[in-house]
Amino acid sequence: MNQKIKLCIAAVIIITIVVVLVITLRKKEDTTKPPSLTGIVTNTTTSGPTGTGTTTGGPADIVFASDVIPSIKSGDWKLVLPVDINGNDSTKATTLTQRNIFPLSIRGNALIDKEMKPYFYVEANEVVLRAPCGGATSAGTNYPRCELRQLVNKGDNFWSTNKLQTLETELRITETPVAKPDMSIVQIHSQGEPQVLAVLYRKSIGIYLLFNETEYTKTTPIAYTIGDRLNIRVVVDKGVVNCTIKNINKNTTFNKTFVTTESTGAFQIGAYVLSSMFLNGESPSAAGEVRIKYLDIKETL
Repeated sequence: MNQKIKLCIAAVIIITIVVVLVITLRKKEDTTKPPSLTGIVTNTTTSGPTGTGTTTGGPADIVFASDVIPSIKSGDWKLVLPVDINGNDSTKATTLTQRNIFPLSIRGNALIDKEMKPYFYVEANEVVLRAPCGGATSAGTNYPRCELRQLVNKGDNFWSTNKLQTLETELRITETPVAKPDMSIVQIHSQGEPQVLAVLYRKSIGIYLLFNETEYTKTTPIAYTIGDRLNIRVVVDKGVVNCTIKNINKNTTFNKTFVTTESTGAFQIGAYVLSSMFLNGESPSAAGEVRIKYLDIKETL
């Protein structure tokens, strides 16, 4: 074999070795790269009325409701949504009795780092709760809600109205139903379901209270324009309830103190529309929306 052939063979061998090394190094580099976070979501199984379902979180830079409301991270709330575990509302029903009565609930720590757009998410550092009038409802009501319910002692319990309980929040109503623009935004429900207190909105009245199930403050309402910020503080102690509401935009304040007829209670807050696609000629897409900037509760067992 002459010298030229030997050199050619050697060159081919060297080139082959270099190519193999490059391919090997590239494969190794690909396997050591961290996965991209783009499009990755966290799936968490949560309990619902009829079984289990899936909700989604997301990349680390998303702000969640649990970042805005610290008591969510403490496991102090249950979220009731206007859809069931499969994302179905009541729009396929043709009558009220056919409505979907299995709303999805997400409880305690399962609510940490979660969003359920378009019903429950954060925008501009406010927690958005939205309830369409064609949504699923609880069995005991005709109306849909997207609402946080207090988990007393981390469960479906009730505190005593004879011990100190407080709620303070800053929120605003940003949308109401059209045909019947009525909403409930803050409540205290007792163990037997009677309403100790409800902070209500009606377009023709403004903000007013329902207390002890049948009494109202309609004659002394707070003037309200959609979008106005409200500071609401509720204090319960020794069987007495005090509710102070300030319209921050209009610089007006309302205060009501009353003796409750109930011995137990738990707080609820969110968008509870008092209108329905089946009862008020309401469009199923018409909705109530509340945005919470701040929420703090303290319970005494």
